[in-house]
Amino acid sequence: MKEYIIRLDNSEKLKSFSKFISQFSFQINALEGRKAVNAKSISKLLLLNLDNEIKIHAYINSLKEYQKFEKGIGEYI
Repeated sequence: MKEYIIRLDNSEKLKSFSKFISQFSFQINALEGRKAVNAKSISKLLLLNLDNEIKIHAYINSLKEYQKFEKGIGEYI
């Protein structure tokens, strides 16, 4: 499991992030405070307070996916 801290402080960033992570087959969770949701669901992400930092837990299972995820996640950090 790899952890990232991101900001999704506007609707365009939220939509872009949702589209980005939907391409991965591994589990990705978003955590804000005590809430944890499936990060691949935009409706679940909307349950979080997006004004705060969001922790992303990515359960990456291959080097190729890890490299692709690392390259794209930087836009949201």
